Amino acid sequence: MGKVLSIFKNMKIGKKLIIFFLTVGVIPLAVVGVLPYSTYSSALSEQAFTNLAGIAEYKTQMLDQWVNDRMADVHTISLTPNYIKLCKAARRRSSETVTLAREVLIDFQNNAKLHRFYNEMKILDMRGNHLISLKGLRVNEANQSWFKGALAAAEKTVKGGECHDLYVSTIEHCGELDLPSVHMSHVIRDRDTWEPIGMYVVDCNVDMIEHIMEESIGLGETGESYLVGPDHIMRSNSRFESEPTILKKKIETDGVKRIFERRETQRGADFCENWIYNDYRGLPVLSHNHYLEALDLAVITEIGKEEAFAAVYTLRNIILIIAFVIAALVVFIAIAISRSFTNPIHELMTGMTALGEGNLTASVVVETGDEIGTMSKSFNEASGKLRNVLKQILTSSGQVEDAANQIASASEQLAAGAGEQQSQLGEVATTMEEMSAMILEASKNANETRQNVQRTGNTAGEGREVVSRTVTSFETVATTV
Repeated sequence: MGKVLSIFKNMKIGKKLIIFFLTVGVIPLAVVGVLPYSTYSSALSEQAFTNLAGIAEYKTQMLDQWVNDRMADVHTISLTPNYIKLCKAARRRSSETVTLAREVLIDFQNNAKLHRFYNEMKILDMRGNHLISLKGLRVNEANQSWFKGALAAAEKTVKGGECHDLYVSTIEHCGELDLPSVHMSHVIRDRDTWEPIGMYVVDCNVDMIEHIMEESIGLGETGESYLVGPDHIMRSNSRFESEPTILKKKIETDGVKRIFERRETQRGADFCENWIYNDYRGLPVLSHNHYLEALDLAVITEIGKEEAFAAVYTLRNIILIIAFVIAALVVFIAIAISRSFTNPIHELMTGMTALGEGNLTASVVVETGDEIGTMSKSFNEASGKLRNVLKQILTSSGQVEDAANQIASASEQLAAGAGEQQSQLGEVATTMEEMSAMILEASKNANETRQNVQRTGNTAGEGREVVSRTVTSFETVATTV
């Protein structure tokens, strides 16, 4: 943080202003834009999942209705008296078997015309042998999964209790017809002994199921619904594959795995899950899936995430464009404002630099009336005063130069006079030297004279004493006389 502040402090004013305006202009926009975007995105995501849930629920109900209708038909038809008679006759090996079989075949043919959902209808004995078949099949079916499933379910049936005689397989491959089919098997019982005596079986084609799953209303361009079995193999065709995928393509998405882990039979917001994952093509999708218990299938309903959130992405792009335009506008305004500050400051700095380098004529153009303009005016005034001082200094310097020239001229004259005086002083010095020699000589003579005088003085003194004594002697003589 300290380093950032240090960098900011060392920035030029223009950059600081741009950062300031971007901060003030863009951040509020980002806050104002992100909050609605987030709210709108959540609302749209919820709406997308709600739409998927509605589609999944509609298709699940349609499939349930189709299965229930077929189960009701099979249950009702299995109770037809002729079907029971045929099974009893076959067990007794009665001659009536052929006649009854013909009557049942006519009934099959009528039902096939009435119900376009059935590819095959047949009655088997309890060992899996055909008693009669719409397609004329004669193979044993004892090893078929649907046959074993029907027998296992029938064992749970108790007379007077809940009936488990009807067994419905998932969508599987019918080997005899080489078609995907749903096998519905209903055990036929002797109404007197309640003993299982045969099995009524229909092979339902999946045309209606395909029609339900192919409906793409509400799924846009990237959505689809498809069925997946417990083995994770598709039980319907893909909207996006050119080749049939039913009973061929394996799906290992998170949605499919989760459905068969839970096998949740109840539906609604409290039981179903919304998912975002990559589909079997590797594309991100929104998904809402159901478990169809009647056929042990996963009803997968998906739509491409990009398409589901297209409105959100559009809003995001609009916000980004607006943000970009505003940011560009803010930058333009910041640059314009910063230049209104920095240009006068730069011109002022240029003038000050020129002044510092000795250009005392430097000045700046004053274009604003703000503080920077005031500073520019002050600089110009200071520069003008400095030029005036310089002029005065130059004038005084000229005067000093004139005086110096005069002094130099006088100095030259003095120098010349000094030369003459020096010559005269030389002569005087010579004379003085001669006089000094004479004085020295005179001094010597004076000394000698002084000494003679002193000697003469001494002699005079001695003479005075002699005279004094003589006088004294004359006085004494006189006195005596």
